[in-house]
Amino acid sequence: PNVAATLRSIRLNFVDPVAQGLVGELVPFQVDSLGVERPFSLYIRPDFVRNDSGFDELLLVAPSDMSLDFTGLFAGAEADFVAGSDLEALVPEGVDVAASGGDSLRVAFAPIGPNDNIDLLRLDFRTALFSTGAVLKPLLQQRGATNAWQRVDAGNAVSLGEGNTTTLVGAVGRKELIRHAEVVPRVFSPNGDGVNDEAAFEFTVIRVSDSSPAEVTVYDLSGRRVRHLVEQRAVSTGPRSLRWDGRDDAGQLVAPGVYYARLRVATETSGAGIESAEALRAVSVAY
Repeated sequence: PNVAATLRSIRLNFVDPVAQGLVGELVPFQVDSLGVERPFSLYIRPDFVRNDSGFDELLLVAPSDMSLDFTGLFAGAEADFVAGSDLEALVPEGVDVAASGGDSLRVAFAPIGPNDNIDLLRLDFRTALFSTGAVLKPLLQQRGATNAWQRVDAGNAVSLGEGNTTTLVGAVGRKELIRHAEVVPRVFSPNGDGVNDEAAFEFTVIRVSDSSPAEVTVYDLSGRRVRHLVEQRAVSTGPRSLRWDGRDDAGQLVAPGVYYARLRVATETSGAGIESAEALRAVSVAY
């Protein structure tokens, strides 16, 4: 307690805003089923004054367990986005999706400024929500400016929306941790011929926001544990695929027959009212 850092100075670097204000809204903002990829639209309404520089690049950042897939970018007046409108006529010139991480989208386009009569910018994308909520962070900038990303604030950007938010919210529904569990293929032959030598235990983890490991434990029909597989990531949620090569924990090939696998997340669920914390699946080994 007697040793501490001393703050000697603060430097603030100011840049001109791309617009006086940027308001964003997700449509829809509620998700009725976790772990299922769905389409979304992000509407951004800029508030320009005459001397604003405008923008020509959009960045959308999501939590690390979410993957964002670009499907379209449009710009126009609010009346242009009513049902049945020709969206192709609203695509800005020079749209270019830059390579980025799966949890972000970075899109460049022809400059939009105060004299372009653009009410709304709309980004269409697909993603899956794995937790009960996720904050998406949109930002805009003018290329060439250094560290000049301007935050888009959540609000009422378009009359089509109801949530006035950039946060996705998941329906409560059943309190599950494991969904979409399957074995591919259900019958495999680990004989080294390069065909179906492994079985993949595929499932989706939802609601677990920490780094709890995903586990697959394989048992024979007598209930004896044969193999234990573990995969740990920084964030537990998301699609998982753990592969079994047909060997036991000692490295020996197992005998042909039917085995059972327990798929689970190693996390504490006591008192949480979880209805489905694991899944059981059968897998067959044949030679």
